[in-house]
Amino acid sequence: MTLLACFYVPMFALAARLRSEPDLLHEAVGIVEGNGNNAHIVAATRRARQKGIHPGLSLTQARSLLPKLIARGRDAECERTAQEALLEVAESFSPRVEDAGEGVVFLDVTGMERHFADVGDGGVCGGRESEAGSRSEASLVADKPLSDGRHENNSRYVLSDPRLPKSNSQTDSH
Repeated sequence: MTLLACFYVPMFALAARLRSEPDLLHEAVGIVEGNGNNAHIVAATRRARQKGIHPGLSLTQARSLLPKLIARGRDAECERTAQEALLEVAESFSPRVEDAGEGVVFLDVTGMERHFADVGDGGVCGGRESEAGSRSEASLVADKPLSDGRHENNSRYVLSDPRLPKSNSQTDSH
């Protein structure tokens, strides 16, 4: 059975920007995509979200809710270097890594089952909430061989880390 892990960074554009500009971490920041009247929010820090800023708002709407909102455009270079850093982390776990882009990396962890908490039914979520208020997670996926030689991705198990907070709402199975 093949076991795959997935590293996922939600609000990746924001995480990448905060990685390059850490002084914005505790500010009300919105990441904007588009120009002029087409500019819209794609991600926002916790402080901005608490004031009603959310993805999909136009920059004009966001500024009407929070005039002091710090707007930053998406930065392809910041996102590229953040993705490279995520790949480096994944490669420290396994030599078999796949870049899925935008804050998602898959890695083969077959043979490393003993390093993870129970990967049977009802695995628990491993995640950490960042200062920006986003939750990063790592999930473990098992492929089930079918009788005709194909594989069915029938289960999703989420890695657990004893250092991370656990919650019953964090379990997930497909």
